[in-house]
Parts: sequence; C-alpha cells; structure tokens
Amino acid sequence: MINNKTNIAFFTHGDRNIGGGEQSWYYLISKLNKDLFNPIVFVSKHNRIIEKIKQQNIPINKIHINKKITSIFRDQVKYNPIVIFQYIYFLSKASWNLFHLLRAHRIKILHVHDNLAKIIGVPAAKFLGVKIITNCNDQLGNALIDRLLLLFQKYFFDKVFCVSKFVGNTFSMNGRIPDHISINYSAIEPDKWVRQKIRNQNVSKISDINPSRLGIVAVFDGVKGHIYLFKAIKLLLQEGVDNFYCEVIGNGREKDNLHRWVSNNGIEKYIIFHGFVPNLIEILEELDILIVPSIQESFGMSAVEAMAMEIPVIASKVGGIPEVIEDGNTGILVPSADPRALANAIKYLINNPKLRLKMGGNGNKRVRKMFDINKNIRITEKIIWEMVNNDIYPDDKTEIVNKTLNMDI
Repeated sequence: MINNKTNIAFFTHGDRNIGGGEQSWYYLISKLNKDLFNPIVFVSKHNRIIEKIKQQNIPINKIHINKKITSIFRDQVKYNPIVIFQYIYFLSKASWNLFHLLRAHRIKILHVHDNLAKIIGVPAAKFLGVKIITNCNDQLGNALIDRLLLLFQKYFFDKVFCVSKFVGNTFSMNGRIPDHISINYSAIEPDKWVRQKIRNQNVSKISDINPSRLGIVAVFDGVKGHIYLFKAIKLLLQEGVDNFYCEVIGNGREKDNLHRWVSNNGIEKYIIFHGFVPNLIEILEELDILIVPSIQESFGMSAVEAMAMEIPVIASKVGGIPEVIEDGNTGILVPSADPRALANAIKYLINNPKLRLKMGGNGNKRVRKMFDINKNIRITEKIIWEMVNNDIYPDDKTEIVNKTLNMDI
C-alpha cells in the first residue's frame, strides 16, 4: 500500500454517443490501481459510462458547461465573429469552473477525454501547474479545428497516448514523433468476450438454407461508412446473392438518413436496425462476419471485440485498421468507399465457412497478444505514475526484488 496516493481527475463533457473511445476511457478509470491513485471524475452531463463509474464508488463531480458548446460536433463549428466570441466566452467560463475543481481537490494529474475537454482543460491545468494528459482517439485532418486540436496536444500537453501508430504519426515533426507522444493500443478484457456457441462450419454457404449473419457496430456518422455497406448489400442482391441479413447496431445523427436510404432502395428485408444494444456480446454471438466500412478510422474497437469472439472482419484499409486486422489472416481489408470491393469480400467469406473459422481463431489469438486491457493499462499506469513521482513504479520494484531473490536461490 502506498501512503501518498496521487490525485488524478478525469474530465469529459459527456454529451456524446458512446463509442470505442468512451469504453477505453472507462477501462482506464475503472482498472487504474487504486493503491497508487485516487481517481475522481468531472463531468457536465451524465451518461451510461458515468453511471458504470458511479457503481464502482468513484467520486463524480458535476461541472457546468454551456450546451451551446457541448452539443456541437467539431465539423459543425462556425467561424463568424459573433459565434467565435460566444465559443471563447463559454470555453473560458468552463475552464474557470474546472480551475476551481482542480484546486479544491488538490489534483496532480488531469486526464481530459473528449476534444472539448482538451480545449477547456489546458488553461485550467497550466495555471495551477497540474500535469495534463489525454488519449488521442481521433484521426485529425486539415480542418481549422482539427489543426487547433493537434497544436494543443503537441505543445501544451505533458503526455498524449495515441490509440494507434497511425494516429501517433500525425504528431510527427521533421520525421520524428515527439517524446511526450506514446502509442498504446485501445484494448478490451478478452476473457469477457468469449463465444459460447459452437459454429457449424458447413451451414452458411450461399447455396445453403441458413442465412449468413453480417453485422456492423458503429455510431451513425458519415465517416463510419454505413452507406457503402448498404450499397454493397444492394449489389449482392442484384446478383442474386440473398441468403444473408445484416444486423446494424448503433445510433447517432445520421439515423434518419440511413433508415430512409434502406427503405428507398428496397433492401429493408435484409437490414435489421437494433439501435443501441447494452449487451453487445449477445449480438456478436450470432454473427458470422463483422463489417467495418469506415472511410476514416483511428483504430477500430468493434473489430477487436469481434476478433475476440472469433468473428472474421471485413474492413476498410484506412487509418489504424491495418494495425488491428491482418489481411488474409484475421479478416479481409478492402479499399474504403468501394461497395464493389466490399461486396466481393462479403461474397467470398460467405462462400468459405472454413476460412471464416480459421480467421476467427487467428483473430482471438491476436487480441490476446496485442489488445488485452490488463496488459496495456499497466503500461499507461506506469507512465502516469512516473510523471509525478520521483521513484520507481511499484510493480517494477516488485520485479527487481523477485529477480534478486531468484538470483540468491
């Protein structure tokens, strides 16, 4: 037991759909070694992730942030002078509120989760001399707000944990990634993502009676590429390939548009919209193939979850996805925004059930090797600990003692 624990605050506004980044944030908070750290959460709006954190008796403090800045996505930011003045005013008020919380709770490290929290968090932390860290889960582009976020994380953060090498490379300066940028993959608890049902490797060919079960798990946003999957399905149906259906899990701002497209194109018989599903494992249990048709993706958490459950993945070859999926070994990578290539890959895996089984098994092994949260969290924890403590990380001390004892023996 450590006598002087480190007070660490986790800050998010909370007014967003829950995705892979939020799940990773939850894992970090819930699995952080409580013998070393005193975690506390600052949040503007409660959501189901916050409720899960509360159940673990981790303190939650409300921080007021005006909805005019929490409700917008970064691709919706307006740049006229009046709106910019409003943004600055509400951001300043939120940062001032955070400043008081950090001082009252004697916080040594501030972890900011979402992009809005990053902007609010920097002035509050810097004025108090609090270390500020974050996880970068986004693929940042050339838009003004993206470049601002990149600049903030490059020059004002003490540590940035990037979700993939692809994301880490966006911080490169003169061909070199700065020292305060670390690559630490998002991860899951593999033992909780276990397939219970035994697959029959002979029942899902196109010519068989039993339909193949496709699935997509993603927030309804244009970058997730739902429309390209639906177009691929339409192509398959036009070719007479109709012994399948697709489970669509998720919600978001593109919901109405996607429902309308499916209906207008006459493929609703083959698409099942589930909305948000609290127990995703039950849905994945029934799938034969997971599709990740994103046009940009920093990592691909849904692919990791599917691979853990021995489901082969067909995904776009973009962003960090190739770091997750081994093409031809755990799934198939296709060009993004290419319904024809996607349709061909789906047809190929439907027709090759034994290959699906092999890819599924390989995927499970890869998850256990590279994407196990119980391994990855210790890496993050060690870095955070050593940022504010002039001492060796306690687990390293134990390892040194054990090695010494073994040498004595």
